[in-house]
Amino acid sequence: MTQASAEPRLIDLGEVGWRDTVAGGGAESGSGGGPGAGGGDVSGDRSGRGRWTRSLPPRAWRTLFAIVVVATVGWTSVASGRPEARLGRPLWTAAAERGFGLGADTVYVHNGVGVAAYTALTGRLRWQVAGRQMDYLTETVGDMVLVASHADDERLTETAVVDGATGQVLTRHRGVGIGAADERHVVLIQVERDDCLSDPASPVGCQTLVGVNVATGRERWRLPVPGDRWTTEVDPATRRIRRLLVMGPGGKGTVHDPVTGSAIATVVIDLNLFPDTDGRPPASETLTADGVLTATEAVGGMRVSLWPVGSPGPAWTTHVAGLPFGANPYFYVGPIGDVIEVVYGGRTTVLDPATGQRRFSLSASNLTAVGDGRLLVEWFSPERRPMIVDAFTGVSVATFIEATVIRFEEAGERVLLARFGSERTLFELADLRGRPLMIDEVDAVGLSCRARGDLLACVEGAGTLRVWQLPHLDRW
Repeated sequence: MTQASAEPRLIDLGEVGWRDTVAGGGAESGSGGGPGAGGGDVSGDRSGRGRWTRSLPPRAWRTLFAIVVVATVGWTSVASGRPEARLGRPLWTAAAERGFGLGADTVYVHNGVGVAAYTALTGRLRWQVAGRQMDYLTETVGDMVLVASHADDERLTETAVVDGATGQVLTRHRGVGIGAADERHVVLIQVERDDCLSDPASPVGCQTLVGVNVATGRERWRLPVPGDRWTTEVDPATRRIRRLLVMGPGGKGTVHDPVTGSAIATVVIDLNLFPDTDGRPPASETLTADGVLTATEAVGGMRVSLWPVGSPGPAWTTHVAGLPFGANPYFYVGPIGDVIEVVYGGRTTVLDPATGQRRFSLSASNLTAVGDGRLLVEWFSPERRPMIVDAFTGVSVATFIEATVIRFEEAGERVLLARFGSERTLFELADLRGRPLMIDEVDAVGLSCRARGDLLACVEGAGTLRVWQLPHLDRW
C-alpha cells in the first residue's frame, strides 16, 4: 500500500490487504504437501543438485519444518510489507446522531437526546445529560464540552458549557462557542443582526465577541467586531485560545487577552505600502505567534505578509502568482507546523516562516504537519495518492494509495488513512517513512472518522459510533 523513497516498493492494497481480507483470509503461510504434513519429498533445488528425502530422522524433519515455516512467513511479511497488527473488532459502540468528540480518556457523544460521556477503552457510561436546546456537540476543550442549540435565527443560537468530568451544565449563553481561554472562561461569537452583510471596510459589524465566566455564567467582556474581521491564536497542545485579534477600519487591529478581554498590543497594516495591492484591505488576517499573516489581492496573484505585533512595518512580504481572486474562490494562508501554507490558485505554496521565501509548491489542497520535519499532502484530485514530503525541500518520502487522510490528534509520528469501498472500509496506520504499522478493514461504509492517541472513532451514516484501539508499535 505504500511506497517509500528509501525502500522503493509499492504495496497495492488491492493485491495485499484488500483482496486477502475480503476473502476472509489474512493467513500469510499456507499448508500443503510438505514435511510434517504427510506430503512427499521436499526439493530444495529443482535442478537436482540437492534433494531432501524422508530418510532424515523425525527430529531433523521437525526442525527443518520449523525453519521453512518461519522463513516463509518472514519472507512473505518482508516482501509484502504487511504488518501483523490488526484493528480487530470495535471496543464498543454507541448511538451518535449529532456529533462526537475525543477527550484524553473520554469519548463525548450526542446521541440525539443529549450528551453522553463514555470511558474511552471500555465504553462504560460515565454520565448523560439531556435538556432543551442541546442539539449539536461542537467542541471539546480540556474538561469542557460545548453543545450548541439549533435556531433558524442565528441571533437566538445558544451554547451550553458542560463539565466533561461530571456532566454538569456549567452555564448557557447566547452565541456559538469558538473555544476556551482557560479552565474557567469560554469565548463565544454572537450574531447581532440577521439582515447584515459583512463588509471589511465597515466600521459597524454583524458580530460581537463575548467572554463568559463558566462558574458564574456572567459575561466578563464584550468586543464589537467592525467589519466582522477577527481571528484567534490557538495553543496547538492545549487547543486553548492564547490571543484574540479584532481588526478595525484603516488596517488597525487590536490584540486582546481572551480571559480578561483587555487590549495587550496593536498592529497596523499599511494598506498603501505595496503598489500591486492598490490599497485593498486584506482578504484574510491570521494571528500567529510571530504576528499577523495577511493575504491581499494583488496584480497577478496574492501578496502574503507577516506583520509583527507592535512593529511599524512587515517583517517580510512575498508575492504568490495566480489567477485573479474572482477565479479562485477558495484560498487559505496560515501556519502549518513550522511552515506557512498558502493555498491559492489550485496550488499550495510552502513559505519559510522567518523570511517568507518560497520553499516549494505542489498542486495540493491541504497539508498536515506530522512531525520530524515532514508534511502529509492531500490533493485536489481524489485519484492522487496522499504522500509525505520533506517540509524544507518538498521531496517525497512516502506515497500511499488513493485514500482519505483521517484527522489524527496526538498521532505520535504516525499517519492514518482510510480507503472506502462499496462494502468495506480499509484502514492503514503507517509511520513517517510510509512503512505500515497496521492494515485492516472493517465491515462498514460511509464512515466519518477521527483519531486521538491510540483511539479511532468512526460514526456511520445511520448514527452508530464504533470505537477501536490503534496499535502503537515500534517494530521497525
